[in-house]
Amino acid sequence: MKIYNYDEMTGEFLFESEAELDPAEWQINHKKVYLMPANATKTKPPKTSATQIAIFQNDSWEIEDNYKGMYMVDENMSPVFVDFIGSLPEGFVPCTEAQANKILEDKIYYVIQNGELIINPNYDEDKEKEKEEIFNANFFPTSLGYIRRTVKMQNLEELKFLSDILPLLEVGTPVLVYSKDLKQSTAIVTEQFIAECKAQLYKDFYGDFPNEPNI
Repeated sequence: MKIYNYDEMTGEFLFESEAELDPAEWQINHKKVYLMPANATKTKPPKTSATQIAIFQNDSWEIEDNYKGMYMVDENMSPVFVDFIGSLPEGFVPCTEAQANKILEDKIYYVIQNGELIINPNYDEDKEKEKEEIFNANFFPTSLGYIRRTVKMQNLEELKFLSDILPLLEVGTPVLVYSKDLKQSTAIVTEQFIAECKAQLYKDFYGDFPNEPNI
């Protein structure tokens, strides 16, 4: 006779097995009486999908959502390992370990659409935007070229260009500048360049302004 074993704590279905005959009943009464071990039932569990599990409680089977062992993400794309049985919290969708690793490597590769995780249809465009945002966070433009906001000196000390270096600059001083593809060259500081750097410093503090301040 088939029996169906479940977890003692959670009630989740584990496996099916064959019940053994009670040898004493067979020898004495010649009756087939099957031994029923703990945490087992003769009732067959219902069929479940890959993200469901049968739970035995109150002498019957119930179906619960089950993403245990998978990962979940929300709109912020931060993968979290699922270690519980039940529905995911509101706003979260399931993902595989491979998808979670890809998200950790590249946060914009997937998006959530209609409650499902899909490959970002605008990935190339969004990737370019992301690169642009990273570039703009590290450089600012001038008439001589792009200036790296944080400069590593020969002694490996890191200085902020606008707050640490700009006050020391004079017209005619050589300075490192960059192109948009990060090619490096040397340029000579001009009065216009110093004014542009001061304007950028003003912008960083106060935001965009309609006209250049009189610095």
